[in-house]
Amino acid sequence: MQYFNGKSWSDVTRDERTFCMYLYSIFKDDPKDLLGLIKRDPTFKKLDSDRKFSFSQGDWELGYEVCFYRDFLLQHDVKVKEDADKIKSWGIEMPSKLIKRTFDLCLFSKNEIIIIEAKCAENLTSDQFNDFLEDKDYIETIFKALGLKVPNIQMVVLASAKYFDSKSFSSSKGVGRKYILDQDYITGLLSWKFIHDQLKGLGLGTTLERKMMRRADDPNKKPSEEG
Repeated sequence: MQYFNGKSWSDVTRDERTFCMYLYSIFKDDPKDLLGLIKRDPTFKKLDSDRKFSFSQGDWELGYEVCFYRDFLLQHDVKVKEDADKIKSWGIEMPSKLIKRTFDLCLFSKNEIIIIEAKCAENLTSDQFNDFLEDKDYIETIFKALGLKVPNIQMVVLASAKYFDSKSFSSSKGVGRKYILDQDYITGLLSWKFIHDQLKGLGLGTTLERKMMRRADDPNKKPSEEG
């Protein structure tokens, strides 16, 4: 397009939602392939050795832009706005936070929920990690309040390989050190680069899908600089 200086929108966008959409398109029919990548990504070795990312061999579903609380609660006849007092009685002080809380990607099985927080052009912030902590507590609290078996809740960070290798991630004062490496509620790390390299090596995904995984790992790189 002329107004994109001769580029396409897929060359220009830096929006993580777009990259997540392509990732969803790749793995929606066989989510276990994505689970396998999380388990194999060598970035995982940065976590404590006693933290094991594991998953069952049953059926899995992959969700994209998951407005979990709003839609899950409605299935149990609970409306976040109208039933705010009920939700408060469960110990959740600000039910309004649940209405628009959305997970970038989410994997569901009978007894497990794996939340994937994705970042591309920007690094993760302490506020987002605080949200992670709240999400785990909220989900467990809500399941108990509804009389449901509490699932095994795991959280995975999806970001660029460069970010995982950066000082801002691993230094003693870095967000990664405080909120990922020194915490046990995040059980997996996955880089966009690893996804791209695995897809390329196995000949999986379309040319555009592989390109978008490569771009997600460094969306600030000019298309002419990409390998």
